[in-house]
Amino acid sequence: METTYSLLTYDHGGAPMVFGAEPQIDVAATDQMVDSLFTGARFVEESDLGGHACPDPWMVGAAVFAAGTPDEVAVLASEEVALDRPSELDQTFLVAARGRTTRLFTMSSRAAFGAFAAWDATGTLQRAVSACGADGILEDLGAPLAFEDTGPDKGEESATRRDFLDPVGLVERALATTVGFAYGRENNCSAVSPGDIPIRLYRVGELRTGMRG
Repeated sequence: METTYSLLTYDHGGAPMVFGAEPQIDVAATDQMVDSLFTGARFVEESDLGGHACPDPWMVGAAVFAAGTPDEVAVLASEEVALDRPSELDQTFLVAARGRTTRLFTMSSRAAFGAFAAWDATGTLQRAVSACGADGILEDLGAPLAFEDTGPDKGEESATRRDFLDPVGLVERALATTVGFAYGRENNCSAVSPGDIPIRLYRVGELRTGMRG
């Protein structure tokens, strides 16, 4: 089954705990986040990350949990974060982090494409990596993180990393390890199913670019 998602998360490091506790959406905080990012935001319906992890154009899925607490976590599903080179994420999204860690996850099993990036609480890029089965390595910035498989592919003369030959698996591990859920092969290692994470769907206009912290 084909799997595609384009997700952005904000948290202080406790996302797996929050997602694992059947969180309830803070509607006001979610509406505020979406309105701060996009023009003309209009609520459409309730959904979940199982069904709307890669919304149609001019649609976004969003949720804020435990708003105003140290455990606050936010998630956004949008084509605006579906980037070949994740380090090029628009500054608008980093301003919206407000002192939280920002993580980007984009994956298409059909295209054998995966991209992951992380920015610290100050908005400084820590890691950006992406690869595609057809095009090879697209981006590789920063030091590899603990969940990455940096070993060479067995049977290959070159030292090509196994991760870069399996970018879908790389992003799935990133998602399961850092925020506590996954969609495909890593799903059975995760305590939380994407379908258990509620979101609100919005029809939106343009991204509010040019924001400053």
